[in-house]
Amino acid sequence: MKSAEKAIQFFYTIWVVLTYIPFMVFAVVVIIIAHNLFNEIKAHCIVLRYCRWWAAVWAFLCGIRIKVKYNPSIKEDQSYVFVSNHCSNLDAMVWAYAARNSSKGLAKKELLLVPFLGYIFSKVCVIVDRGDKESRRKSMELLKAEMKKGISLLIFPEGTRNKSNQPLQSFHSGAFRIAVELHKPIVPVVICNSGHLIPPGRALFRPGTVKCIFLEPISVEGKTETDIEDLKSEAYRRMEAVLLQEDVRFASSA
Repeated sequence: MKSAEKAIQFFYTIWVVLTYIPFMVFAVVVIIIAHNLFNEIKAHCIVLRYCRWWAAVWAFLCGIRIKVKYNPSIKEDQSYVFVSNHCSNLDAMVWAYAARNSSKGLAKKELLLVPFLGYIFSKVCVIVDRGDKESRRKSMELLKAEMKKGISLLIFPEGTRNKSNQPLQSFHSGAFRIAVELHKPIVPVVICNSGHLIPPGRALFRPGTVKCIFLEPISVEGKTETDIEDLKSEAYRRMEAVLLQEDVRFASSA
């Protein structure tokens, strides 16, 4: 990277962070007010609407365009298990902007240590200690309880950010097991180019276009525990095909 280009990215990164902080702080205010004035479900919807607005305005200010391709088969008044790839810190903002179903995700406990942001994640996600088997079990039970309230789930089945040079890492079974147990369709979601704008393990960001593509739901009707591996393979195959075609990091080398 040339020194001039690196300097531009450095100042751009400072701008990205500085514009992010006020929205993050105000989110805490919104959460506190919403949870004191409304019931849990209503408060959660209000917070999600704020997060969508936050993502839209922040992305505009930072020169990040988020293009969303919805699937007409997905109904806003139904609940689903959304499974998405994950390779960048930008993914949470992309999902906040793109999601139309009221949803909760799974977040690692380390995020609780981040001022303000940790509090936000504690309210919009189920927290898990990935290194503790009992914590992982409890988090799955909490996610199932949320889904029984009519809330959709967002789970990154890779378990953590993909820092490899491959489109996807192998999938864990948790999301697919929940879908089978609760008879909820699985919706693969593919986020393209976020790892190009904010590469994992690197400090400098760049502006550009991120795509969020909702694929056709995968039915779990008639499926049992023995079908989980097949469901994982089906979601993986569909998502990998889109990444190889749409993500600039992989499409250029395909």
